[in-house]
Amino acid sequence: MTSAKTKPHTPLTLEKLQTLRVPVCTYEDSFQSSVDSDGRPEDRCIIWLCNKKLASWPFPLPEPMRILIIELSGNYFLHIPKEVFQCPNLLRLDMNNNQVLEISNAITSLRNLEMLCLTQNMVRHISSAIGNLKKLKVLRINGGFLESIPTSVSKLKNLEELELGDELLEIPGEIGGCRRLKVLKLSCNRLMELPESLGELENLEHLMLTRNYFTKIPECIGKLKKLRWLHALGNPLSELPWFVSDMPDLRGISFGIHRFDKREQDKFKKACVKRGMHFCGKGSLLNIKECLRDTPLAYQVPALYQREGIC
Repeated sequence: MTSAKTKPHTPLTLEKLQTLRVPVCTYEDSFQSSVDSDGRPEDRCIIWLCNKKLASWPFPLPEPMRILIIELSGNYFLHIPKEVFQCPNLLRLDMNNNQVLEISNAITSLRNLEMLCLTQNMVRHISSAIGNLKKLKVLRINGGFLESIPTSVSKLKNLEELELGDELLEIPGEIGGCRRLKVLKLSCNRLMELPESLGELENLEHLMLTRNYFTKIPECIGKLKKLRWLHALGNPLSELPWFVSDMPDLRGISFGIHRFDKREQDKFKKACVKRGMHFCGKGSLLNIKECLRDTPLAYQVPALYQREGIC
């Protein structure tokens, strides 16, 4: 008797998940088993517990293997609940606006995680185990007292977006290992310099350094050939970033040029205009070839910024 061929298992990703009908289980649902349109039990689900004033997990998880996304924003959690670590197939964990103090070693159990969001928390420590999340694409942590991050972050080879704050004193030299990184947000920290290896982020397009302590824009940024947006407002700059005029894909830069001597401003503007850049407002540069089509600059700029995710 021949056995029936089984269909090979294809692991889910966040991208694939967007095309599927997935039931959402809320606090009121108490994680009751749901069924699809054919009356069969669903084999995956999302847990949505946002803005419930929760400080602990409210119900047991009878089927943790089914859970793909957990949304816990707007609660009072001090730690990532232990129930979360029982979900090995979890793709996304969103705990924005809580009071989480650390990312512990237990995070290593979430090996399929692609997105981890902990903005507006109180994170003071990140375990080196974060480097074991090989599938992680988005990591957002800010709002706390995080002064350093582990060097193991360089092991996150699939990372595309990294946001860190608010008290960082330094970025590890190993950051250059995150070669797929496209967005790096380091605003509202205490940074005074960046490691040279940051210039190895060959796919970086968007870099935010606003409200730090840079006295000059690090020259390693000039090696980022795909960089399109550079934000450095709110820094006590004492030198103009002359190297930006040699960056081929740069669309916009903000750094408060009005702080400098008028003659220095004019020289800098002239150098940038030679490659088709134009000043808009205080310290913003926009590439005329990219931005100015048939639409006046005053109308084009807001739309462009919105499209690029700046506002």
